[in-house]
Amino acid sequence: MEAYSSSGDSLTLKDYYTPSNHAWLTKRDLDMNTTPVVFPYKGRDLLVASGKEGRYFLMDSKSLGGPDHQTPLYRSPLVSNKNVNFQTEGTWGSFASWEDKDGTRWVLAPIGGPVAVDFPVSYGPPPMVA
Repeated sequence: MEAYSSSGDSLTLKDYYTPSNHAWLTKRDLDMNTTPVVFPYKGRDLLVASGKEGRYFLMDSKSLGGPDHQTPLYRSPLVSNKNVNFQTEGTWGSFASWEDKDGTRWVLAPIGGPVAVDFPVSYGPPPMVA
């Protein structure tokens, strides 16, 4: 993931993030193929990104991967793509984010294939639609 600034006809690299396991990811074609979402949080602009590996990365827009460009604010455990299938599993597409009335920030992320974790959260039965 890279951040650029533009001036006239030129682009200047401002910052970048490279996963610490990028060599392993590259050999398996598990690139970061999604469009991240950027949202405000406590005076900062944060973003969430992912890719075919099936992990999620939370980053500060002012320092995408920290001083070494490989340390996000948070790196999730594997959420999808236990099979290391670069064709149909992992994270694909674009993210969305919103803040609910209680101030909780949510990020919606599309995945291909089964999830790799058991989500311990229950939101109760689905709402009845009349």
